[in-house]
Amino acid sequence: MPDILSTRQAAERLGVPFSTLRQWIATVPIRLDRDVTGNFLIDAAALETLATVRDMRAAGRTLREVRDHVNGQVTQQLTAERVSGRSTERDDAASNTVASELIEALLPAMKEAILPTVAQAILEDTQRAERFGQLAHRVGELEAMLRERERELTDVRSQVALLPGPDRLADLERDLALRTQELDQRDREIADLRDRLARRPWFAFWR
Repeated sequence: MPDILSTRQAAERLGVPFSTLRQWIATVPIRLDRDVTGNFLIDAAALETLATVRDMRAAGRTLREVRDHVNGQVTQQLTAERVSGRSTERDDAASNTVASELIEALLPAMKEAILPTVAQAILEDTQRAERFGQLAHRVGELEAMLRERERELTDVRSQVALLPGPDRLADLERDLALRTQELDQRDREIADLRDRLARRPWFAFWR
């Protein structure tokens, strides 16, 4: 049995479809190298991890549960390597690869957890923007109404300024009183003349 398998060979060895194995590799944090063409190289340790994934999936465990289980194993392994002090340069590179793959594996779950929150925040921001736009429109209407009332008030003030003041009103009242007296005097004179005409015989006008 070769030490390194291709993805398709590993799928045949595990007895699972090639597409299923690709999904596990994309979801579960597994330490894998690549060849010059970018294809995954599956060693014995990775094949053992994939076998664990197969068994857990067959037992009805979800991919998230499988991912958490494998992630715990990887973390324990890295911790043990650091404590023992046996980490070599290759192990450090592999650790970096595992960390990168772990981040890539966790990204879907992070997106699932973060995207709804981000979408809700965007929705709330949009609603706030709409309310702000409505309030700004209402403020504009009120400002227009206020300017109209100010113009009306200015017109009223101009009309009030044209009205006579208290002194002028007093003069007008005195003038009106004098004219009223003159009219009364003329009315009395006309009444007296009519009275005299009424007492004089009609034939007196022919003399």
